[in-house]
Amino acid sequence: MFFQTTAILLLIYSQFTLSDNSNPCDSTWIYYNKTGCCYKTSTEIGTWFDGSGICARMHTGSHLASLRSADESTFVTKSHRIGLDRIHAWTGLSQTQKTNNWTFTDGSKPWSSFIFPYLLPHNHSSCVELRDDWLLELFNHTGKTQPTFCYLLQKSLCKYCPIPKINQTTPTTTKTPALRIEKTHPRSNQSKFCEDKFQFIGPT
Repeated sequence: MFFQTTAILLLIYSQFTLSDNSNPCDSTWIYYNKTGCCYKTSTEIGTWFDGSGICARMHTGSHLASLRSADESTFVTKSHRIGLDRIHAWTGLSQTQKTNNWTFTDGSKPWSSFIFPYLLPHNHSSCVELRDDWLLELFNHTGKTQPTFCYLLQKSLCKYCPIPKINQTTPTTTKTPALRIEKTHPRSNQSKFCEDKFQFIGPT
């Protein structure tokens, strides 16, 4: 009962402190206002190569997460600290094509901060996971990632960025009063058309 209550309180705290109140994400997804994107860890496990399909099934437009900064990676890590749970999931970063050529699945600019860079797999088939535990937290490694072998079975960290809703307002129009033009017969009231000592003749 104690741990359940603690988990609920931590969840409420994380929603108010780590995300924006105007949350455009679907239910159970976590919103980060600095990126405008939504994050969620899958319950389904699979290899890194399975991750894209797993994310696509969770939400339209969702893909393996591209973590483009230390702030984003740290936010996602901390937002998954619910009770005793810690994140351990695939990200979209890999070097599956060429050694030391790290790319995200969505094509965005790579960023990474590896926990143990000297333990990188020595082949061109390494994929990056985001992991968190009490020991990493103790040694200030929060938000750091680590390459590992792509065929390990684990959860996937998914991400999608909703299209901002544009408030459509009906433009207000101001009616301009029409000019009133009075037609005057050219032969009437001749004094309005001619100066003194001149006579108005009119059209011939």
